[in-house]
Formats: sequence, structure tokens, C-alpha cells
Amino acid sequence: MKKRYIILVILLIAIVVFMTNTASAETFVQSSTTDFTKTCTNKTGSICSPTAVCELTIKLPINNSRVVSNTSMTNNDDGIFNYTIAGDNLNTLGKYNWDMFCCDGSDCGEAHGNFLVTKTGVELSQDKAMIYLGMLALLILMFISVCIASIFLPSGNNKDKNEEYFISINNLKYLRPIFYAVAWGLLLAILFTSSNISFLYLETEMMGNLLFASFKVMFAMTLPLFVVGFLFILASAFRDVEMKKLIERGVQIPSRHI
Repeated sequence: MKKRYIILVILLIAIVVFMTNTASAETFVQSSTTDFTKTCTNKTGSICSPTAVCELTIKLPINNSRVVSNTSMTNNDDGIFNYTIAGDNLNTLGKYNWDMFCCDGSDCGEAHGNFLVTKTGVELSQDKAMIYLGMLALLILMFISVCIASIFLPSGNNKDKNEEYFISINNLKYLRPIFYAVAWGLLLAILFTSSNISFLYLETEMMGNLLFASFKVMFAMTLPLFVVGFLFILASAFRDVEMKKLIERGVQIPSRHI
């Protein structure tokens, strides 16, 4: 059991580290019109003149195809060049590579870089990653604790030493379904939290879609399972009432029949 906990913690840390490492210093909001600005300097370190020109190329993160190809940028006459990226060009989540080629007279040069597109336009820092890891770890710890605690609860009524006959009703067995319901709710919370973090900060939506689909299936099953479980508890309680009357009368009820 301890090995499983260690493996689980290692996997969570690896996921968070991966998410942190893929974050970019420059992050934009998905499908939102964005001003892409860069400063132009010549080889002497001086700001480019108002007559300087720059061309911009931006590539998609998936297939590296160009969403912007050798497009002229606007010279703001202060060494800053600007290009407004249409929201349709930022529909895909992930890291976009860009290339910028500038000429100030006969002095030409180029620059390269990348920016990240997320749903919120916020990059995942290490501090945030640790907070999310702590939240998930707490939910997982609570889920495991409830599952382990349910194992130690009785599953049936009290029997004699030979376990051939019931001798009394054990009401603690009714806590088991309650613990199962709590564990189910915690599992839903884990899936929901994980899917939202994946949607917000991972470069692709594959994992988020998978986790959220699992959450929706389990959530749809919640009401039917609750009704079935409630009816089962009522039937069990009614049967225990009848058994208690028989036991009080001295009737021996074989445990193998129930």
C-alpha cells in the first residue's frame, strides 16, 4: 500500500513539473484579439529608426503551419513594432513559435521566440502548481482515507463464534453505504478539479476532455446509484427489524441464508 502512495505522489509531481516547464513567459488568451509587440534594436544597440521595417511569422503549435507569414509590422517610431493577431489565429491551445526579421537601412537581423496560448491567458507558475498539487493531494488523501475506513466497518450483523447463526443486529453496517457515497463524491471532485486544471493550463485539451467525460458519466450515474442505494438500505433496515423480533423470541437464524 505504501508503494502505491509513493508512486501516486511521484506521478502527481511529474505532471505538475511538466505543466510548469511548458509555461511560457508570454501568455495570451485563446481566441482573443491580441497585440503582439516587440522592441527593435540595431547591431550597435540603438533603437531602430522610424524608417525601419519588420516582418513577422507565427506558427501553429501542432503542425508548425503558418498562421501569420512574413507580415509587415507597424513601426511606432519609438523602436517598438506591433502586430495585431486576430482571435481566429489563436484558436489552438499550446506554444506558438514566432520569427521576426527586421531591417534598419542596410542593418538587418532576426529574432525568434515563442508564446503560450491558454484559456485564461495566465501561465502556470511553480507556486500555483504547488497549490494545485496540494489541493489534488488533499482530495486524493481524503478519498483513500474514506475507502480504508470503510474496510474496517462491519458489512453485516453479529454472528456467534462459529458464524452459523445471527445473534444481534449491528447498526454500524449502515455507515458503509454512507462512506461509499462520500468516496464517490470525493472521486467526482477529483475528476472535476483535474479536468479544469487540464483545460486551463495544459497545451492540449485531450486529457481535460478525457477527465471531464469521465466526470460527466459518473455524475449521470450518481442519482440512479443514490436511489438504488437508498432502497437497499430501506430493505435492509426492514429485514433487520423482522430479524430482531425473531432473535428476541429465541429463533436461531442461519447466517448462510442471509
